[in-house]
Amino acid sequence: MRYNFLVRNRGTKSKPAWQLVISYEQDGRWKQKSKGGFASRAEAMSDTAKKLLIDKIGVTTDRDLLDLTLGEFIGIYAVDKHLAYATETSYRSDIKSLKNGLYDKKITDITFADLRHALNSSTRKDTSKNKTITVLKSLFLAAQKTYKIIAVNPAEDLQRASLRSADSINVLTDFELKTLLARSRKELQFSNYLQIAICAKTGMRVGEMLGLTRNCVDLENLEIVIDKQYGLIKPLSGASSGFTPCKTHRSNRTIPIPQSLADDISVYLQICPINFDSRLFTRRSSRGISRIVHSYTSHGIHCLRHTYATKLLAAGTDIKTVAALLGDSVETVLKTYVSYTEDMRAKAKNDIQQLFG
Repeated sequence: MRYNFLVRNRGTKSKPAWQLVISYEQDGRWKQKSKGGFASRAEAMSDTAKKLLIDKIGVTTDRDLLDLTLGEFIGIYAVDKHLAYATETSYRSDIKSLKNGLYDKKITDITFADLRHALNSSTRKDTSKNKTITVLKSLFLAAQKTYKIIAVNPAEDLQRASLRSADSINVLTDFELKTLLARSRKELQFSNYLQIAICAKTGMRVGEMLGLTRNCVDLENLEIVIDKQYGLIKPLSGASSGFTPCKTHRSNRTIPIPQSLADDISVYLQICPINFDSRLFTRRSSRGISRIVHSYTSHGIHCLRHTYATKLLAAGTDIKTVAALLGDSVETVLKTYVSYTEDMRAKAKNDIQQLFG
């Protein structure tokens, strides 16, 4: 945000009444706010007086913050929000995909028109654009509310594209899932098959699956404890991957597993040695296993998480339980699986008619 100060005497020479005025640019228009009652010109131009007006328009006086580019701000945001390195990298990739220089532009210079033009000019799919809009909204909300770099959030009014449920998430049919599991068990190394089976039969994120250690698995009680994940981390001493905390506090959870999966894990533990870090699998990132799933289904491995959730919802499992099993909030489940929750509401309406009509 651009702004400047002006001092003027609203009184007379014998009885001065000094006033400080701040002019600032907002949404392409210049506006003003003022503060009066100062005894002298020097008092009106003091840092204290300026801060009072700055606070009125809701921005900081810290030049280091005001000079930040969007790309630089992502780094600060990532540290303060404890974002996983992979998430920070994804944020940067999303912003860099907008080809009008937003990444290297000062936050205070970015307008709603800039964002809208960048998104309208993008040739990416609506699902990818919606993800970028979510990132932009999070970044600019923090810049406004937490860091007070801007008074007005230029991303606030960005509208996500409406997507049909079939376009927004990829879900396998029962036949496709059974075929994937049968073929991968027959054609792949058992380790790769088991990674697919765990994701399909628990709905856990791929990073959570890669972070599983021997002590996470309770075959007797048919449970798996999810308390960490494994993936990209900021390179330190040459390392590029390692254990990281779960995505959110909700992601720390204990989930049930079917007997068929417990049997497969039991077989695997007998034939495969445990790694030096006690991980069940040696894979260092999700790319390889996701490519394998894509070769069978034309979708990435995350489709298994969506399939797990939709199968539970279709079977009548309540939303709160599904959210707990996924390690997500109820709001996220409602938003992601809106078509399925609408089906549940329609069924409830029909049930009410039959029970009470």
